[in-house]
Amino acid sequence: MRGGAPYREVLERAFAGVEPVGAHQIVRLAVDRMQTSFGYGVPLLGYPGERLSPDSWARSKGEDGLEAYRRKENVVSIDGSPTGLFEDA
Repeated sequence: MRGGAPYREVLERAFAGVEPVGAHQIVRLAVDRMQTSFGYGVPLLGYPGERLSPDSWARSKGEDGLEAYRRKENVVSIDGSPTGLFEDA
């Protein structure tokens, strides 16, 4: 959970204790197998330009805007399960 002891531990080890701007959670994965594809089914796409970086998006929101966004969008996961991010929600 964001702000918990395991979260702070990973921040310290992987990010020198500095939370990336706009961070939501840190997810640990154990990858057992990986596969590549030849890409024959992948369409050819054009390059319309650079996307905004997550940092610039998060900075434009500000701390209060990020908090409001997290409370609106991150209380439940994509499958409807509670994320545990906000115990008061």
